Amino acid sequence: VAWGIVNSVRKTLSYQVQGSNINSVVLDPTSTSFSTLMFSGKDTSTAFDPSTKLDLAYFYPRGEVKAFMSSQDTAVIISDIFYFNAIKGTDTLSRTPRSIFNIQVHLAEQDLTSLGLDTSASVQLIYQGFKDSLWQSLGSLSLRQNDRDFNFNRMGVYALAMSLQRDTISPNIEISATANLRRTDSITIKITDIQSGINWRSVSVLANGQIIPWTRDGITPNIKIAVSNFPNLTNGENILEVIARDLSDNYGHALATLSVITNTIELHTNLLKLYPNPTNGELNIVWNISKAADVEFIISDMFGKVVHKSKQKSSSDIQNTVLDIHHLAQGTYLLYIKQEGIVLDTRKFLKL
Repeated sequence: VAWGIVNSVRKTLSYQVQGSNINSVVLDPTSTSFSTLMFSGKDTSTAFDPSTKLDLAYFYPRGEVKAFMSSQDTAVIISDIFYFNAIKGTDTLSRTPRSIFNIQVHLAEQDLTSLGLDTSASVQLIYQGFKDSLWQSLGSLSLRQNDRDFNFNRMGVYALAMSLQRDTISPNIEISATANLRRTDSITIKITDIQSGINWRSVSVLANGQIIPWTRDGITPNIKIAVSNFPNLTNGENILEVIARDLSDNYGHALATLSVITNTIELHTNLLKLYPNPTNGELNIVWNISKAADVEFIISDMFGKVVHKSKQKSSSDIQNTVLDIHHLAQGTYLLYIKQEGIVLDTRKFLKL
């Protein structure tokens, strides 16, 4: 059997073959970080004819991928997408000629938590034939039964997915903050969903009515914000608002009043010029800050996600800083200038 393997992204593809027969195809079964599938022949002596070429590959989808099901349901793919094909001569086989193969599925917790899904969620193993327009479900499994076998004999594309049908439950948002926060403190926000998973691109955090940047804690359902990023931070009550949607477009909202003790540091900034605006890839900042200390430049998108961070020493003179932002997608962004944890100035600009 000749093997053709397409470039992979996250895991190591390994295989064993005996003569013209498939023995097993393993997509990194030793890894517990990501969900995996193992295909093995039930009758390895007659699985495929001689000179059959097997193509095996997988890739991790960038962004949200929805699967339209034969049951008129819609699902969102949460795992790698696994590709299993067999070619004899010029013919693409739709199934193994004389055998049923076994698919051993391992569901990893990380593929659930990366979408903010509850670890009790049930997922489906779905399949789409190369000539099919719709996917079909082969069965379900959960972390309580995270290793399950399926018997099948069709060539095609496989993945693990969550159903979006009849999901009317909003995301759950929990704001964790201590009493009497200070400028140097951070706040943790946990965002979870029971069925569809969180659309992380939809998450917005507002402090005192303005969008502020947030960072995600790895692939956990937690995001963090810095109190120092609060605009118009006052000694006493400050308002924090969090908005999120799940992949079924259910809307979640949380509002909290936080008590903050501000310090007495007085810093002065004069942002003289920000150009060009709009910009194709370089942003020039002409500025002057009275205190000689590190100055931090932070860029976030309009949802508050931080996309750039850099530092520079300040002096009492007028200074010019050039930021390379060629890597940023087209859109509107916010520039924050910080010193000693305090936001001194915020400006909006457009990346072309």
